[in-house]
Amino acid sequence: MRKFLCVSFAIILCIMAAGAGAESPAEKRIREKLEAAQNGATVPPDETYTMSDLSRDMLYTAKRRTEDDNVYWRVTVDDLVCNYDASSDMEDAVIVNIDLTWDAMNGVPRTKKMLRFFGDDMAQSIFRLYPDVNITQLWCRWAVPYLYDDDGFIAKYKYQKRGDTVYMTDSNGLLLNMPDDYK
Repeated sequence: MRKFLCVSFAIILCIMAAGAGAESPAEKRIREKLEAAQNGATVPPDETYTMSDLSRDMLYTAKRRTEDDNVYWRVTVDDLVCNYDASSDMEDAVIVNIDLTWDAMNGVPRTKKMLRFFGDDMAQSIFRLYPDVNITQLWCRWAVPYLYDDDGFIAKYKYQKRGDTVYMTDSNGLLLNMPDDYK
C-alpha cells in the first residue's frame, strides 16, 4: 500500500509539472510575436480585441519583455490598462497606461536618464508589437521608491506615433523638477 501511494504521488507530481510548463494559446501567440519582432520580421495583425483582452495581452507582453531582456534592470511592470480614447476622432482609438516601478538606488540625473530610456524602449516595443491596434497615446507612469516613497508616480511620459517614428510628446512629474543633488 505504501509503495502504491508513493508511485501515485510521483505520477501526480509529474503530471502537474508537465502541465505547469505548458503555455496557453495566447502566451504562444505573444511569444511568437516577440520572437518575430526581435528578428525584425513584420508582425501580422491579430483578431479584434476587447479592451480587457487587449490589456491582458499587452500586460503579459510588457512583463515578458522586462523579465526576458537584460536591458530592463530592476524594472517591474505593475499594471497596464487600455481604454478607448474619447478625445480622438479616429475610430477605435486606444490609450495605453503602463505603471512601472524602477527599484534602484541612484541619484536624480541617472534616474531621469534611465526612466526615459526604459520608457522609450517600452513604448517602441508596444507600438511595434501591436500595429493593428490604433494606439493614439501611450503613458509610462513611473514609481521610484528610493527617491519618492509615497504611493504616487514620480514621472509620467506620454508617447505617440507618426508613421514609423515613436516619440515622447509630454512629460511631467515630481522627478523632472527635482534638483540633481536631491538625496
